[in-house]
Amino acid sequence: MRDCAIDCAWRRIADATYAFDGAQAEQVASVEEAARAAGLPARATTDLPLPFAVEAAVTLEGQGQFDPVRYVRGLAALIPGDDCHVFERTAVAGVEEGPPCVVTTDDGRTITAGAVVVCTNYPLLDRGLFFARMEAVRSYLVAARVRGELPKVTAISAGEPTRSVRPYRDPAGDPWVLVGGEGHLVGSDDAAPARYEALERFAREHLDVIDVPHRWSTQDGMPLDNLPYAGRYHPRARRLYVNCGHQKWGMTNATIGARVVADLLAGRDNPYAELLDPNRVSVRSAPQVARAQLWVGAHLIGDRLTSADAASAEEVPAGEARVVRDGLAKVGVHRDDAGALHAVSLRCTHLGCLVHWNGAERSWDCPCHGSRFGIDGDVLAGPATRPLERREPPR
Repeated sequence: MRDCAIDCAWRRIADATYAFDGAQAEQVASVEEAARAAGLPARATTDLPLPFAVEAAVTLEGQGQFDPVRYVRGLAALIPGDDCHVFERTAVAGVEEGPPCVVTTDDGRTITAGAVVVCTNYPLLDRGLFFARMEAVRSYLVAARVRGELPKVTAISAGEPTRSVRPYRDPAGDPWVLVGGEGHLVGSDDAAPARYEALERFAREHLDVIDVPHRWSTQDGMPLDNLPYAGRYHPRARRLYVNCGHQKWGMTNATIGARVVADLLAGRDNPYAELLDPNRVSVRSAPQVARAQLWVGAHLIGDRLTSADAASAEEVPAGEARVVRDGLAKVGVHRDDAGALHAVSLRCTHLGCLVHWNGAERSWDCPCHGSRFGIDGDVLAGPATRPLERREPPR
């Protein structure tokens, strides 16, 4: 930011991990212990500059806060030149490892390169088997316009339900607070408008809220051993790299991962390369891997045994969706607010699990590996690269 003069509202601010109750206080103590072991100046307290009381907290002074959109735009503006380009809205369908590497777009065009770095939210190539080592999690945020003083700290709760608080001033100087939380595995039946409502209720209970005009969600890759992946895409890769699995801390973890990949490309040593190696073997994550595969197996088989939600598309209410039986198959049917029907195959185009309806965002989400599709089957999030098949609404 300093070297390239990127204007992204950078400032120093304290950060806190807090507990609402005694059970969460134990987790706060663990955070404090880990911070001190890392040599960080952690401070235990019960007095935070927040509009609600806490049971316990640990703070770190002098942390950084900035506008990520302005930061990324600033980075993008630095790229063009010296034969470097940014191509937006250009979806990649496949990569052949070289030399040279050949990238194929979804419209059949090709790009050749000496090396390729895959930095998609979820790796789009299955050859690294990341889908077996990561979980996809969605979480939600609301933006509340508030009166009075802003909290003088960014904060996140230690336990569930997660509640994060981030103060913000817009370009006009008006105060806002972003409240986040309500995370769950993608494709679970927990995706509902009530997620947003819970966050808005929290904001109104603890802040002097004028209104809550904005809400959105995010999706994150969560490696089962809790460390990001940055390095060679698979053990035999020589020109294909990956940077992913940032566990909701992308502004820091993605930056560290980018430095690792850049150093590998340039033939330099990096102190984090071994730690973040995508091909590492982690014994401690074995129970999590087993649990994740049981989850996938339960959905891959069990979802095919469940009954349909409606006998025909005529039973689907406006703004909602139902699973409708169509002969021996099941079809996902959504009726939009105007009354039009949208029907798709429920079979995810990644590995064949059946997608579930996400009522909070009106999408079809895969519970196995996190792919998401629009109401007409268009891919919203990978690892799937092909849309769901469109179907005629069963009558």
